[in-house]
Amino acid sequence: MHHLHNPDWARDVDTARLALDGALVDAINALTRARTALATLTSDHVYDVDFVGTADGADTASFLTDSLRNCRAAYRIAHALIEDAPTDDEPDDHTDH
Repeated sequence: MHHLHNPDWARDVDTARLALDGALVDAINALTRARTALATLTSDHVYDVDFVGTADGADTASFLTDSLRNCRAAYRIAHALIEDAPTDDEPDDHTDH
């Protein structure tokens, strides 16, 4: 359905944008907790042999680092779009050609 035919379109967009923003924050927090847990597993105190000095442990660390980097980038992009979105009182800079 085209948004012009949906009187609740602006509210639906706001709701979905807030959900996206919150989900990305939750993902970043979860990945940060996972990285902290992995750091504990590979610490001298715990020293989990399945994660220390193995390809699987290194891959886990690498995937967590990459996932955090990608998730943070997605958050920055989406958050900028959400924060820079015109309000109902502001004109839209987009023109239809």
